[in-house]
Amino acid sequence: MIEDAETGKVLEEHAEHIGVTTNNQAEYQALKLGLEEARQMGIKKIQVFMDSQLVVNQLKGTYK
Repeated sequence: MIEDAETGKVLEEHAEHIGVTTNNQAEYQALKLGLEEARQMGIKKIQVFMDSQLVVNQLKGTYK
């Protein structure tokens, strides 16, 4: 979901079947698709909120 931080209005929401995969692969796929959609919408600044400890810590460089 892409939401305007100031208004709370949902700008884009998307769901799709990605087949049999792990939860970690699904989290990365969701992040990738969300960032790609934000770029296509012309969004220049974005905050990402996730509950995947693995993805968050890998992106922060805590995990390799």
